[in-house]
Amino acid sequence: MKIDSERLWCNLMKLGNIGRTEQGGVTRLSFTKQEKDAKAYLMKLMNQTDLAIHEDAMGNLYGRKEGIYKNEPVVLIGSHIDTVINGGIFDGAAGVLAGIEIVQTLKDQGITTKYPIEIVAFTDEEGTRFSSGMLGSRAVVGDLTLQELKQNSDYTGKTNAMVMKENGYNEKLIKNAKRSATEIKIISRASY
Repeated sequence: MKIDSERLWCNLMKLGNIGRTEQGGVTRLSFTKQEKDAKAYLMKLMNQTDLAIHEDAMGNLYGRKEGIYKNEPVVLIGSHIDTVINGGIFDGAAGVLAGIEIVQTLKDQGITTKYPIEIVAFTDEEGTRFSSGMLGSRAVVGDLTLQELKQNSDYTGKTNAMVMKENGYNEKLIKNAKRSATEIKIISRASY
C-alpha cells in the first residue's frame, strides 16, 4: 500500500496558500479568517474522504473514520494549522494532511481498520496570537482553564475568551473538549 504523494503535495500547497505572506511564508493565527478558511479546506478534504466531522468546544477540528470496533478507543493522528508569523507551510499542516492522506489511501484500497481513526487539527498550538501555546491539545487533556482563557490577550487587547465568543464558541464549555485516556488507543506497530 502506498500513499498518493502527488495528492498529498497538492493538498499541502493549497493549504499553504491560505494566509500566504508577501515574504513567501504563511500567517494563520487562531480564530482569524485565515484559520477559518484553512479549516474549511480541511473539512472539504475530510468530506471527500467520508470522515464524520465535528469541532469541540475549543475549536479543535476532528474527522472520524469508523473501524470494525466502533466503540473502541480511537487512533488519533494530527497536529495544527495555525502558524507563527510568516511561518513555513509544512509546520503542523503536514501532520494533519498526512493523516487525511492515510485515511484516503485506506479508503482507496477498500481497507477497514480494526479501530476508529480520528484526524485532528488542534486550535492555537503555536500560541502566537495569545502568547500561550498548545491550547487545543491542553483542552483535550483537561489542562486548560477558563481563567487562563480570560487572562490571555492578543495584540488588540482582546482575551482568548472574548475572541472565542466572537467566533461562536462558548469558552465556558472547554471542559467538554477533554478526552478520557480510555478514548484514545496507544498502539504498537503489531496492532495494525
